Formats: sequence, C-alpha cells, structure tokens
Amino acid sequence: MAPVKLSCNRVRKSFTSGSSETLALDDTTIDIREGEFLCLLGPSGCGKTTILNLLAGFEKPTAGTLRLNAQTIDGPGMDRGVIFQEHALFPWLTVGDNVASGKRVRAKPAAERNEIVRRYLAMIGLSGFEHHYPKQLSGGMRQRVAIARGLANEPEVLLMDEPFAALDAISRSLLQVELVRIWELTRKTIVFVTHNIEEAVLLADRVAIMTARPGRVRETVEIDLARPRDINGAAFNAIERHLRELVFEQHAASAREPGDIRTMETPHQ
Repeated sequence: MAPVKLSCNRVRKSFTSGSSETLALDDTTIDIREGEFLCLLGPSGCGKTTILNLLAGFEKPTAGTLRLNAQTIDGPGMDRGVIFQEHALFPWLTVGDNVASGKRVRAKPAAERNEIVRRYLAMIGLSGFEHHYPKQLSGGMRQRVAIARGLANEPEVLLMDEPFAALDAISRSLLQVELVRIWELTRKTIVFVTHNIEEAVLLADRVAIMTARPGRVRETVEIDLARPRDINGAAFNAIERHLRELVFEQHAASAREPGDIRTMETPHQ
C-alpha cells in the first residue's frame, strides 16, 4: 500500500459571525495515499470545500492537525496546486503566459518556460493555442488551461473544487476522460470535490462520503474497477447505488435536524 501523503486528524473547523458560531467540520479524520485519486462526496454544506481550503492552507483548523508528508500544514505552498470551479485565468494574459504564471515556472529560463508550456498544452490537447486569450476559448478549454497551469508548477498534490460543475454535459464528460488520462500520466495525488455521484465513481480510487454538517467522514468506499470505466456496467451501477444511498441518508439527516447540525449559538456574555 502506498504511503500516506495527506492526512486530516480529528479536524474541527468553526466559523464565527456576530454572536453565532457555525460548526463546519467536527472530528474529521482521513488519510490520503501517495498517488491516490480521492473524491469527497456529500450533501451541500457538509464541509467538502472547507476540507480542501484547510489542505490548501487557506484556512486554519479550529482543532486537530493536517499534514503533508508528515509535516504540519501551516499555510499555502507550491507543493499543492488548487483548481477551482471557475477557471481563475488571468484574462489579460495569453494561454501560454497563464500556464507559465506559477512561481516555479516563472523562475526558470525563457527556453525552459516555453518547453514547459508546450508540454502541458500538448498534455491537455491545446497545442497551438499558446497565443490565444481566455476570452477566445470555450469554458471547457479554459478549464483545461487551468489544469495545465496547476500541473506546470509541479505540485505534489492537486486540490480540485468541483472544477467541472459549471460546464455543459458534453464538456464535462470529455474533461473527466482527460483528467483520468492526465492523472495516469503524472500519478499526482488528487483530492477532488464533487456533488456528482456518477463523476465520483468514474474518477476515484476511493470516495469519502461526508455526513451532513458538521461534516465528518461517514464512510470511505473503494472503487475497485478497471479504467476506463463503463458507466452502464453492472459493477459501476452497484457502487453508484451504494453511494447514492449513503448521500441521500445524509440529505435526510440534514432535513430532519437542521438546528443540531448546522449552527451552534454562542452564549451571550
């Protein structure tokens, strides 16, 4: 078994607004292995994006520990690349300059930078587009550029927050296939947040099901299916049904007990 790359150990995260405190995560524990493709799946508001922000170093936990390579995560770092739902490309830069905008790439000589841009644009199927601007690309193409930019900076881990959610169904399906192909080439450790159950089964080595808020890991499910995966296959559908039952169970829990699982009121002093 591969060594642990990322770990969340009994992580708790709360957010304060005025006199109320919202508990987003409580006693969340999960280990993510080297080279693993892990999907976080769960109902809205369960803390999936909060986990990603904590792993990225954008937020600090209220309690518990987060580690990368057994070292405590205490802020953002070039060892982690983050890809958001929106592509977040710089509109005033060309595709090539966007791909080369990471700190590690910018530090390299021009000839090496150009080679990195060429290599990663070829990897995402956009060779020849280096002089285009983001406004000249489709949404799916812009998201491909965002993935290339994330990879070009050579992170050890990719953290992806619903990167295909805003795309049409065809673009989403194409990018799912592309992402698996890129992952098989690079074997980066990927943590991928999604609301889409089929997408989780299609992409992941393991799926971590989150409880309704406050979020914790309800169950991790191994996806022991060969790639490429057949979404119409019996084994695929059986896993998808199991995940759907777990997620719907948490949706039902959220509907039954909104006061207990969404907000903790801070007593007035």
